[in-house]
Amino acid sequence: MNDDIIRITDDDLKDTAHMDLMSPTTPDGGMLSNWNPSEQSVPGKQSVDIVLCVDTSGSMEAADYLPSRLAAAKDAALMFTKRKVTQNYNDRVAVIGFGGNATVVHPLEKNLDSVGASISKLNVTHSGTSLGHALSAAYKELSRFNSPRRAIVLLSDGGDEYDNSKPEKIASSHKGIKVFTIGLGTTKGAHVKFLGKSVSLNETILKQIANVSGGEYLHAPGVPELQRIYLNLADY
Repeated sequence: MNDDIIRITDDDLKDTAHMDLMSPTTPDGGMLSNWNPSEQSVPGKQSVDIVLCVDTSGSMEAADYLPSRLAAAKDAALMFTKRKVTQNYNDRVAVIGFGGNATVVHPLEKNLDSVGASISKLNVTHSGTSLGHALSAAYKELSRFNSPRRAIVLLSDGGDEYDNSKPEKIASSHKGIKVFTIGLGTTKGAHVKFLGKSVSLNETILKQIANVSGGEYLHAPGVPELQRIYLNLADY
């Protein structure tokens, strides 16, 4: 028997659950993140104000995530909201779509049923990407309420065509608000018909934003990983 695995059995000694101590996972199969377990645990979870920032730039048409990066991101974000609804979490959620500009498509509120409808309406904007504009809009939305727990989930392929937006500096100036960045795509890249070229994941800026905010960078190399990340973050 592997000593690195804890097994839970029923009265008939049938294996009902197990945990690999070398690779711990959440109940839904996702990897445990490295933030404070007391914050991640569901029992007695404190309410949180959280903004979902979803990249809608032209590169999100890439088909390395079927049927496209944006479609996969929307599906995962919908799973996030459904998880919060089914668990009856008393959280506020906002949604921001961003390309060259950032737009609040759903304001910060507790009506989580309407959040899903706003996510479904997100479309590719055929523009560049400004991570700084996305963060600025998210911080402004979070400032509407004086919640003790606030966070931002920012999904992007990491491209930022607006160097003057300085997203890492914006993140470092807002202490106490963690930014969880999700990297979509691979360093190998994928062809985008609209752009006429391949686009690849730029992890550097996403890692910088997460580090300076006290959050975490999470890479989603495929759809299953992306969905697990959003489900785990729903319990934050």
